[in-house]
Amino acid sequence: MGSRNPQRAAQAIDELEKETGRRAEFLQLDLASLKSVKAAAIDFKNRESKLNVLFNSGCALSERACVPSSC
Repeated sequence: MGSRNPQRAAQAIDELEKETGRRAEFLQLDLASLKSVKAAAIDFKNRESKLNVLFNSGCALSERACVPSSC
């Protein structure tokens, strides 16, 4: 699970495990930072051989600023 916030990711991972019985792994990732995206890609490639599913639940920025609580 890619996330900027390790604590929030841990909560989501725990909830996912409770609901599905499967455990996700945390991947430090800030999509607003190309450096972070590249580091996450390298980290992922070092851990895994393939990516089966990708969900992106972030918001899209437009002329209006995206406030995290409203995304």
